[in-house]
Amino acid sequence: GLRQNNLDLRLAFSEGWGNFFPLAIKHWLLATNPNILSLATATADNIYVDTRGSSGWFYDFSIPPASPYIYASNEVAVTSLLKRWQTDYGFEQVWRVMTDHLQHINTPTNLEAFWDGWLTLHAPSGEAFNALQQQLVDREIFYQADKFEPDDTLRNNTPELALCLTTSSAGCQTDQHTLYGNDDEDSLRLQLRANTQYSIKTLDLHNGADTFLTLIETATQTVVAENDNALSLSGLVDNDSTSLSSFISYTPPQDGQYEVKIKTSANKPNSAGRYGDYVIQLLSK
Repeated sequence: GLRQNNLDLRLAFSEGWGNFFPLAIKHWLLATNPNILSLATATADNIYVDTRGSSGWFYDFSIPPASPYIYASNEVAVTSLLKRWQTDYGFEQVWRVMTDHLQHINTPTNLEAFWDGWLTLHAPSGEAFNALQQQLVDREIFYQADKFEPDDTLRNNTPELALCLTTSSAGCQTDQHTLYGNDDEDSLRLQLRANTQYSIKTLDLHNGADTFLTLIETATQTVVAENDNALSLSGLVDNDSTSLSSFISYTPPQDGQYEVKIKTSANKPNSAGRYGDYVIQLLSK
């Protein structure tokens, strides 16, 4: 339904485009030949109408950003962004991304692919780029580097992943991290104590994130644990907050510094994305 925000990214985009296209035609007809419209010319071009026999329904896609109409996995969010970009930049700019970019890629067609195409073809900068990113952020879509970058590898200023204050998630850090750009990886340092059982997990995944965790003992650069999916998956996978999350349980033999690396899973389903955002937490028993 329109309120679902955990859809396959491909479905959210195709449904969003399917909603947007008749709105674009309506916008053109209102400006050029309103007399052939079946509805009153005063009806705004953001109103989508679907008829079924003698009945039907309508929906206003100018609805402001608010839950549940958020994330790249929600068709209303996609429709509203496409309609906004048509209003601000013209239909030709939107259509060009479809014809000159999306038809020539070998990755799934979704909002992040459309965004990549927009940047490639239109190269927005300055205020225009900031306005586009803010419109995405208003829908809680974070196609941008997070505040921790550059953090692909450990540096002197790489933040430490602090231990949760309790054995539950209630006392944990809630910093949001993003995976954005080609082969982005995030790194965090950890100080672990010997013979203590630790768990590291990603959660609050959005916008098609599918994480892969690697835990490395820093002194020897030895990979001591890694995990793709915390849950056993089969069939279609929702883009919800946990289905594609990752989980590591590890008990170090001695005190030491470790590094945890987070990246997009190489085995992500086509329903997920190359980008996305997540929260990571460290707990102990």
